[in-house]
Amino acid sequence: WIELDVTIKEIPIFYREGSIVPSDMNLNADEKENTSKRYNTMVGLTYWPSLMQSSFNLFWDDGKSKNNLETKKYDLTNFTAQQVDEKTILFKAKDEKTPALQRDWAFILSIPLSKKPTKIFIQGRELKIQEQDSFSNYPEMYGAFWISNNMLIIKPNAAYLKELNIKISL
Repeated sequence: WIELDVTIKEIPIFYREGSIVPSDMNLNADEKENTSKRYNTMVGLTYWPSLMQSSFNLFWDDGKSKNNLETKKYDLTNFTAQQVDEKTILFKAKDEKTPALQRDWAFILSIPLSKKPTKIFIQGRELKIQEQDSFSNYPEMYGAFWISNNMLIIKPNAAYLKELNIKISL
C-alpha cells in the first residue's frame, strides 16, 4: 500500500505503466460549446512506458449532433505504444477519419523519462531534440523537446496524422 498525507486541494493521481492518457489542451468551458473550436483543437497524450503493448482509441465527434455513428460524423484514431526493450520506444497513430467530419487537429505526446533520448524518428526521419525549461508555446512549434530533464514532448506536424510512426532511442 501507498499511504500519503494529502489535502482536498492536492489529490494525487496514479497511472498504471503503459497508460495512454488524453487531455484536451485548449478548450475551456465556453469553447466546448463552439463546434469550430472542437474541430480545430490540440489533444495532449501522455504515455507511461511499458514493455507490454498499450493501445488507446480516441473517438471524436462534434459534441452536439445525435446519431454520429450512423451518419459517420466522427473521427477515430488508434494509438499504440510499447517500450520494446531498454533502448527503444515505438509509438504509432492511425487516423480513420470519416469524410463527413472535417477536423483539423494535432496532438502533443508527452513521455516521462529518467534520461534524455539519444534519437527520435518520425516516419523514419530523425528529429533534432531541443532542450527547454518549459513548453509554453506549443501551438506554434513542431518537433521534439526535452523539458526540465524529465519529460520528452513530441509535437508531430499535422501532415503526418493519417498514419504516424515514432521511434524513440534511449
